[in-house]
Amino acid sequence: VRHNLKNLMKIKIDGQVLAFTTHAKNLGLYIDEDLRFHDHVQHVTKECYVLRILFTNKKILNRNLKKDLCQRLVLSKI
Repeated sequence: VRHNLKNLMKIKIDGQVLAFTTHAKNLGLYIDEDLRFHDHVQHVTKECYVLRILFTNKKILNRNLKKDLCQRLVLSKI
């Protein structure tokens, strides 16, 4: 039924029809069309893994490198 609704609904902004997408990011939450949060969980898991690597190697990384890596992680969220 939902698949049929996609074909019937057309949302226009300034005369342009918006395309449907399978997932979207809103307020830092990745939402898929089935509300299963698979993309969100996958993204958060990846971020946690990167933070774990930074934490376990904090003694061998210099301050500038740690700062740069953390900034890249934050910017990748945007």
